[in-house]
Amino acid sequence: MHDSALGGHSGINGTLHRLKMLFYWPIVKEEPLPILEQAWSCISMDFIEGLPQSYGKDSILVVIDRLRKYSHFIPLKHLYTAVSIAKVFFDNIYKLHGLPVSIVSDRDRIFTSNFWKELFSFTGVSLYMSSAYHHKRMVKQRGSTNALKTTSGLKATPFQALYSYLPNQLAIGPYLQCHH
Repeated sequence: MHDSALGGHSGINGTLHRLKMLFYWPIVKEEPLPILEQAWSCISMDFIEGLPQSYGKDSILVVIDRLRKYSHFIPLKHLYTAVSIAKVFFDNIYKLHGLPVSIVSDRDRIFTSNFWKELFSFTGVSLYMSSAYHHKRMVKQRGSTNALKTTSGLKATPFQALYSYLPNQLAIGPYLQCHH
């Protein structure tokens, strides 16, 4: 609807009217998607498994910021546990972005384990499992994992794409050109 030629921004009532004309969705007003306001406050997590082994790793944990679609790809060795994934999460995501408000994931055994549920209930993070109905949303997010694409299409560095400004430049250029 939104991306179609006839979509656009016609307000809540206009959009609801068009949706009702095209789809049967009796509780459409009760199921709005939350409006994300801060990067890394809501994330999705999934695994890519069955990859050829490289440097002892054969899987990737994919963590996606649901607001900006910025991603982290963390290489793993298969037969990981809920505890090892929690450690990887805190070492690679938490230290950079803090705790999210919510995490959406499929029903992987790691995310449905009691340890994972208790860990995030203790920290106040909501853990949501995608239902079979919403699995398409997870598959859509997997699109960012297909080739581990860079931000070259944005004509921006990864830092600039994430934070919307250029990082401070260090004045080391003249030092690098000195002959030691």
